[in-house]
Amino acid sequence: MSFSLAFSHVGIHVTDIARMEDFYTRVVGLLVSDRGRLSPDGPDLVFLSRDPDEHHQMVLAAGRPPGVDYNVVNQISFKLPTLSDLKAMHARAREEGIEQFRVVTHGNAWSVYFPDPEGNRVEVFVDTPWHTPQPVAEPFDIEAPVETILAETRTGDKGGVMLNPGDKAPEFTGRDHTGQTVKLSDLKGKTVVLWFYPKADTPG
Repeated sequence: MSFSLAFSHVGIHVTDIARMEDFYTRVVGLLVSDRGRLSPDGPDLVFLSRDPDEHHQMVLAAGRPPGVDYNVVNQISFKLPTLSDLKAMHARAREEGIEQFRVVTHGNAWSVYFPDPEGNRVEVFVDTPWHTPQPVAEPFDIEAPVETILAETRTGDKGGVMLNPGDKAPEFTGRDHTGQTVKLSDLKGKTVVLWFYPKADTPG
């Protein structure tokens, strides 16, 4: 691929556009950048953004039939800068009357999931400073102090240790570029490069 591709925005069909606009502006914190219809008989559209350089990052489009049982939206994710912001967003959603939360660490991120007024799953998350092979989802106490969450995530609930730059790597076993199984201790004194890549469409 010779061109650069970047994700821009998501649009979802909604049943009650006024209620959804209220939720995504007042609770999530997006701002209305535009609204209107493409034609006199077309659906109402509300454009939302938090980035002054992006006209819209989300579009609400009226016309979703009520009572639809299956929702093809897996999740709508919003990135926050700090754990304190994540704790504040969780508290704001709880004050809104939301009762269904999934609060987990993925090792590489702390995430809080909850439904919007029409049942779409919203994720708000903060990146951790660590790389963790996925998928991982371990509950954590969002009510705990930030320092406690950091310490417990770094230790890991399954006995693993998340490393910072400069830390000594623990013993582990993996495969080299030829497919042979090797241990880190077998390579003592040598330069070791770890290569993480998706298995799809590769022999690894």
